[in-house]
Amino acid sequence: MSVAHCFRPLRADDEDAVRAWLAGYLEQHVAWWSAAAGLAIDPREHVDRHGLVQREWLELLAGASAPDAALVEVLHDDPSAAAAGIVHAAVAEDRYLRRPVGRLLWVAVDPRRRGDGLGTALMARAVDWFAARSVIGAEVFVTALNEPAVAAYRRAGFAVVDHRMLAQGPHAQSR
Repeated sequence: MSVAHCFRPLRADDEDAVRAWLAGYLEQHVAWWSAAAGLAIDPREHVDRHGLVQREWLELLAGASAPDAALVEVLHDDPSAAAAGIVHAAVAEDRYLRRPVGRLLWVAVDPRRRGDGLGTALMARAVDWFAARSVIGAEVFVTALNEPAVAAYRRAGFAVVDHRMLAQGPHAQSR
């Protein structure tokens, strides 16, 4: 039996769960990128010192307060249940094509619920939101080492169209 997924705007009482998801993602992201750049960085310390979770949380709140400009919603199984995932999407003009493009900025799923199809439901919610805004397409930026996310985005119809490449600079270890 499949469970119907419900979406609602992000609320203040989602903060603890969403911050935990953000922290986990940001620490992993910093680990991948610092290794690629040749930087000796402790990911947790870096995320904490630079207030990265706070910055992302405030960006999500700002998006939630402007529903015409951004989609920031949580997925839950029923209104009294805790959030099980979050999606953050926006529309921006493509700098080269000069047309509106959907940007899938965040998809996060409670680690205990991964594999339940929630990521698929969150991405579908963003695609539906994009369709209502007449975008020419949608884009998502994902670190290649995040193989589960890459696979999920491919299943959702996203395809690689370019590569971001990084080379270590001469001062990588000195920072």
